[in-house]
Amino acid sequence: MKKYLSIALTLALAALASCGKTDDPAAKPDGSKDPGKPSGPVPTVTLTADASFDVDFKAKATLTLSAASTAEIKVKLGNGTVQDGKSKVPADYDKTVTIPAGTTSVEVPLKADVMGLKEGEYQFALKIASAEGAEVGDPSVAYVALSYIFLPEVSLYADQVFASSCEATLTAAIAKAHDKDIIIKFEVDAESKASVSFDKTLTIPAGETQASVIVNVTVPEGLAAGSYPVIIKIASIENGRKGASPSATITLNYPFTSEIMIDGEFDDWENALEWVTPAEATFTGIRTLKLAATPKKLYVYFEIAEPSPEDFNMFPMPIDVFLDADGNTATGGKLSSIDDPHQSPPFKDSGLEWYIENGNVHNGQFYIDFTAGAYKYGGKDGDGIFSGLSDQTGKYGSDEIFGTGDLGDDGVGRIEIQIDRKYFEITGLKAAVGVKIMNGNDHWSCYGLAPTGKFTADFTGGKVDMALINLPEFNEN
Repeated sequence: MKKYLSIALTLALAALASCGKTDDPAAKPDGSKDPGKPSGPVPTVTLTADASFDVDFKAKATLTLSAASTAEIKVKLGNGTVQDGKSKVPADYDKTVTIPAGTTSVEVPLKADVMGLKEGEYQFALKIASAEGAEVGDPSVAYVALSYIFLPEVSLYADQVFASSCEATLTAAIAKAHDKDIIIKFEVDAESKASVSFDKTLTIPAGETQASVIVNVTVPEGLAAGSYPVIIKIASIENGRKGASPSATITLNYPFTSEIMIDGEFDDWENALEWVTPAEATFTGIRTLKLAATPKKLYVYFEIAEPSPEDFNMFPMPIDVFLDADGNTATGGKLSSIDDPHQSPPFKDSGLEWYIENGNVHNGQFYIDFTAGAYKYGGKDGDGIFSGLSDQTGKYGSDEIFGTGDLGDDGVGRIEIQIDRKYFEITGLKAAVGVKIMNGNDHWSCYGLAPTGKFTADFTGGKVDMALINLPEFNEN
């Protein structure tokens, strides 16, 4: 009887000793739950990874739980030992990774460090060093291969803004010339705010360090003033890899702004709006016309082909500038006549607020003198320009309109003029300009007109719109 009592007592004590114990890691000795620990069975965590690094030396590892946990799991990662016969390559990664509660996996980005690496085969080993809230399962080590071949890193550079010609230059460059052609394909990011056109494949030839392509931006009719960025990215590269700058941003600041110095040097006109006179035009004395503007100034540039002595001695050669200050042909006076009756009116339509004359070029020495000869139109809209002109002589000085010029060794005269927007009431967002030069020795007959088109036998050609420029918002300060 004592024997059976002893066995019963032992079993009862064992039951008391086990009271409150559970397989639940969140359970306290008294049976309550610890909110900082997961409840339920302890999950296991394993590690896998991509088989190899990609062309940009990137790969990913994945931590996976056998079951979701009710609390976050913290896993510490470390470098493992590469397999026998493999050469080690280092990599960058997060050393501590959290698997959020309720999820079963998380990706870990890896980036191989190839600085100073020789071409060859390499391996990176990653391991689970420890896990808080989970057991380390198998596999706990992952291996990522790297076949390293030196490929030049290609970076993109571009003009910050589109010029008033609607063009910008995009350049792809490498630090050192390569022995193979590098072929780059581009794409335009969907976040871009303007439409562009350009050759989306560019080659840096073997032995060269860069190549460029012209990007043209489209300015829609009625585009509101503002900034419109265009993001161009490298889509793919053959015989190269993406460098530190795989994209470039070019901004369309509209309306365009071009600061010009009236100094007889003409390099700053390179990106201005341009109208070229065709060889078949009736009057070809003006070879090209350009316009540019800032919030305060309007700039006019044109090139004159010097007449031969058989034509006439260039003394003097008067200049007229026709100015539609608001760019609206429905307002202002109409310019209805020019020497050739088939070219009258000289433009498809006009609406001038100003008729400016008394500029001259002569004797192969080009100069502009606008100290007099600016006439303001005050007549009815649509009437002939000479029906309502008032002479503004003495009401302005050299700060309001002035210019200079030079006769180049190529026999081409280059003239540049600055017009004050405040004085000439060019306060809107557009203006139009026309220019005429004349033979002062032949009753001021027309010698050059810009802009102009091709002459046609039926006299329907030759007439084009005046040169229209969209202006930045006016600011007199």
